[in-house]
Amino acid sequence: MKKAALICVTRNNALKLQTTLNSIIRHTKAESYDLYIIDNASTDETLGIYQEVPLADNITIVRSGKNLHWVGGINLGIDMTKGYQYVGFLNDDIEVCPNWLENFFDVLDCNLDVAAVGPISSSDRNWEGYDNLRRRFLNWGLPTIDGVDRKNIAEIHKHISTNGSGCKIDDPLDFFCILLRRSAIERIGYLDSAFAELGCGYNDDFCERLKFLNFRLALSTRTYVFKNDEYSYSNNLNADKISASKIVLSKKNAILEQKKPQFSEAPREGVSLFIEMKSFWEPLVKLMPFHNYCAEKVSVSQPFPSLGSYVFNPGKRFAICTLYTPEIVRYAAESEKSIISYCIKNDYTAYIYRQGIYEDIHPAWHKARVILNHLANHSEMVWVDADTLILQQHNKCFETVAKNPKEFHISRDLTNYGPTIYNSGVFIVKNSDWATALLQDWDQFAQTHRPARLWDHGSDQKVLCDLILSKDSNREFHEAYEMSVFNTDPRFVNEETFLLHFMSYPLGYRIPWMSYWNANNLHFREEHFIDRIQPL
Repeated sequence: MKKAALICVTRNNALKLQTTLNSIIRHTKAESYDLYIIDNASTDETLGIYQEVPLADNITIVRSGKNLHWVGGINLGIDMTKGYQYVGFLNDDIEVCPNWLENFFDVLDCNLDVAAVGPISSSDRNWEGYDNLRRRFLNWGLPTIDGVDRKNIAEIHKHISTNGSGCKIDDPLDFFCILLRRSAIERIGYLDSAFAELGCGYNDDFCERLKFLNFRLALSTRTYVFKNDEYSYSNNLNADKISASKIVLSKKNAILEQKKPQFSEAPREGVSLFIEMKSFWEPLVKLMPFHNYCAEKVSVSQPFPSLGSYVFNPGKRFAICTLYTPEIVRYAAESEKSIISYCIKNDYTAYIYRQGIYEDIHPAWHKARVILNHLANHSEMVWVDADTLILQQHNKCFETVAKNPKEFHISRDLTNYGPTIYNSGVFIVKNSDWATALLQDWDQFAQTHRPARLWDHGSDQKVLCDLILSKDSNREFHEAYEMSVFNTDPRFVNEETFLLHFMSYPLGYRIPWMSYWNANNLHFREEHFIDRIQPL
């Protein structure tokens, strides 16, 4: 389950804050968010609201001794929520529609170049207002809702809940309700405090900085949020908007005068300017349209019950290793079958870990230690995540890649301008001093910081990327490949795909597709390999 940190800044707005909280609690799954209320030294009855709120485990009240203004409050919230993959900013005078957060997740997951997503607004005072969008973007297909009260969230939601996920935009988003990738915030930093007392301009500046780094913005076209026009903490009627505009323009010109950073382009196949996906996994459904048939025709594999962690066919020059824990066995067992079959056909060694190595560290952080346990016995080793399938079983792609004299081989991630330009789901390591030292540093980071969650410290993948880039910025020792070579996301699969990696796909789609493919393409039984295994 994805989880977002939602930051709501408030000051002396008790009645509307209570309405906002009720709306969020009613229309958001509790397990999908933690709410941080940043109170800027309220002196009204707002304090009474907090007597009830602490009963919810996922709501934290942060009382500031002075008025930090909206920008300062948001920056405080950003600083407190570093462990989250997603961060949301909310006004204290809004009402959200059902599934609003899930819709935001959907847009971000479907479009890796999008850094921030906002909703359609009830307000005609900003360009995101419903009627403004209908007039401006006729091809979006927003339905006519003449006669419907713009305050009637439930009624408007009925009309737009089946719209496509969203549309990419060029205009800056309003920050009354927005969800951002934490990785994007880490790239560009906090909101500029120069706008704090002005109460405007911060969103224009922030969005310009995102676009400068090649991030995109989007609106969720099936998400509607009521925005109160009478009062908004972030909409100071006395703000000097002319001054704010001058600051934004000055900063924008300064950015344009700089030499724009050169980012390698990620594959663009399948990425449309118009977001048509109704859910994150729809691209997979389009590629493999018989999902329900597959789910009915296969039985989910289980690992051979008599085996614990083991090595298959030891002593070979080339080795593949993977690790999975019991909670993901329903699809990991399929990956295991695919790996073993591949090693049988190509006479490789396989290391299958069915439990973690460190008790209090998330299993994703064990990769380096698994490889280090065995690298001295092989010329090259391959790490393969437990949500992968090797489709071309006779293709010796790993050996072909390893002929490159460099010592560490890894695929690019879905985007080359996010915090993780490489994807650590599949990589090839040579038995060399440089590669060994890299893995030792990765493993030492895990042992020192003991991350209990995948996304702690930005994820194990981010830590690996940072280590690679800091140690080998000129790529003397490591090589990066496009995903199509040996670590392909299902959205880019074709008849030549060697290895399919279901990165970030839901269990409901990993399990039947992996099971179905194995059932129809792998033809080996336990007796084909049981005599060549040894326990670990």
